[in-house]
Amino acid sequence: MAPSSRGPNGTPLSDAALVDKLLTVMEQEVMPTTAKGVEKGNKVFGAAILDADFRVVVASTNHEAVCPFWHGEVHTLKEFFALPASSRPKQEDCYFLCTHAPCPMCLSALTWSGFKVLYQFFSYDDSEGTFNIPYDNQVLREVFQCKRPRRSTPYYDSYDLRELVQHGALSDDERASAWRRIRQIESEYDRLSEVYQQRKHLSTNIMLK
Repeated sequence: MAPSSRGPNGTPLSDAALVDKLLTVMEQEVMPTTAKGVEKGNKVFGAAILDADFRVVVASTNHEAVCPFWHGEVHTLKEFFALPASSRPKQEDCYFLCTHAPCPMCLSALTWSGFKVLYQFFSYDDSEGTFNIPYDNQVLREVFQCKRPRRSTPYYDSYDLRELVQHGALSDDERASAWRRIRQIESEYDRLSEVYQQRKHLSTNIMLK
């Protein structure tokens, strides 16, 4: 289950409201950015950082065509820490939304960066199967001898957004509405994936395509 979340003025968020906010960020902030990125041969992975009131601080996408380690999460961290420290929210008070389960590099970056709550939409198996990008699973196995990172650690807790829809405290109507939006998001990512697969040859900087 997700942690106790709060909206503006500290008002507790219901699971339905939390799901709505996270899906809205994907639909309105991350996916349009990713649509531009895949046209340049970048992968479909994106991310966003939300403040304590679930307002978007930054949203970004994969920029591997520019630099191999500018994955979606890492580039989002780069944009976040480029903000003036005086106006930037504390990372421990923010929520980090990943469109896909973070690769080992991104998960390490998030650990070092101090974000305490992570949300993800797609799984590692989705990345390998649906998106034909097997490297997260391969690196976990071949480099770290690990099938899956822990979801709960001393550094962060990670939550699956679709599991929250399945098992959270939503009414039948709220759950059905959320699943409709999820299917639309999945369909759009199928389209974005096709664009990436067609255009990934454009970059010589991406070694693992």
